[in-house]
Amino acid sequence: MKSLSGKLGVILVIGFAVFGYAEVWGADWKVFDEEILMFDRDDPSYTGKAEYKRLYYYDRESIIKSSKDIVKVWSKFVNQRETKSKEEAMEYVNKRYLEELEKERELLKKSKYKNEKEREDAIVMFMIVWNSLNGFKYHQYALKYGMTLYQFNCLERTYRELENGNHDKEGNYLSGYGDQKTLHNIEPESQMEKLYKKVCK
Repeated sequence: MKSLSGKLGVILVIGFAVFGYAEVWGADWKVFDEEILMFDRDDPSYTGKAEYKRLYYYDRESIIKSSKDIVKVWSKFVNQRETKSKEEAMEYVNKRYLEELEKERELLKKSKYKNEKEREDAIVMFMIVWNSLNGFKYHQYALKYGMTLYQFNCLERTYRELENGNHDKEGNYLSGYGDQKTLHNIEPESQMEKLYKKVCK
């Protein structure tokens, strides 16, 4: 009989809830903000430089005023760094998982357990913990750009996200979500205030 951990195998198969995401590339993208992010040293694209830049844009041609105070606009960010494709990133994470699993198996062989079941339980626990910490890192390694459709209430200084999608360098979908009903206040000197000032003129 196969062991429980053998039956589980690689448990990095992740399902995605795909919704109707329309990728929009406007003809008039303008930078409105930027930030400096830190590399994960396990990132396969890491070359020794600790930081990279993320630029934020808005599409002036996508601005739609549905009423005097309600405005919609597409925004996107682009990571200024080399990234892997979704497939490459998932292969890399799976490879690391199998390597770490093999190391853990070797360590557990030297550990004292009352029986084989306890050893198998320890391996399964390692698999669960490792995946909870690292299983989604492929998203980080592959993420090249993301796009969000915002709706602003210019009078009340609030906004909400209507649609979002994150993609790899080849345009493959990584993650996202649909209409978020929650209204957010625009905080002073925040990134959203910078965008607010661009679209609520």
